[in-house]
This record gives sequence, C-alpha cells and structure tokens, in this order.
Amino acid sequence: MQQMPSQVRATLAGSPVKDLRALAREADKVLNSSRMPGPAVRVVGAADVQAIREDVIAATQRQRPTAGLCYYHARFGTRAKQCRPPCSFASGNGRADAH
Repeated sequence: MQQMPSQVRATLAGSPVKDLRALAREADKVLNSSRMPGPAVRVVGAADVQAIREDVIAATQRQRPTAGLCYYHARFGTRAKQCRPPCSFASGNGRADAH
C-alpha cells in the first residue's frame, strides 16, 4: 500500500472494501482513470555520459607526491611540520633532509 501513489492511497483509504484483491482491482481502476503522468526522463547523449565519467575519475583520483617528495612536503613545502620517508625534500642547506 505504501508504494502506491498518494492519490491512489487517498482514494482507497475511504473505501469500505477490505479484501486485498478487491482493493487491488480498485487501485488499478483509479490508476487507469487518472492518467497520471509518467516519471520525467531526460535523454542523455554519449558525450554527456563520457564527460560525467571523466569528471568522476578526475575527482576520485588520488594525488600522488611529486618528484620523490612525501605528501607533507609536496603539499606544504618548507612549511611542512611532518615528513614520511622516502622523501627527497632539500632543506635550506642544499642537501636532502634525513627525515
């Protein structure tokens, strides 16, 4: 009953009929006579689907650390407070820090 459209439920709620099969027949009559519009459907072209697919892939790909840097140095550079090996971040003295 809960999966029926609200218009059909409202009509059947006031019905004196309690037999399930009879209620189903009444529901069918209400649906057939009401000519309710079907669900709205938008046709989507293949190009639209491909564009959406590419957007999803781009949004879900993990960003990889660049040039041997750990996540923290790739993201924050000299302001990084943490480091994870292997990391080739060069400190101010020109050599790679041994983090």
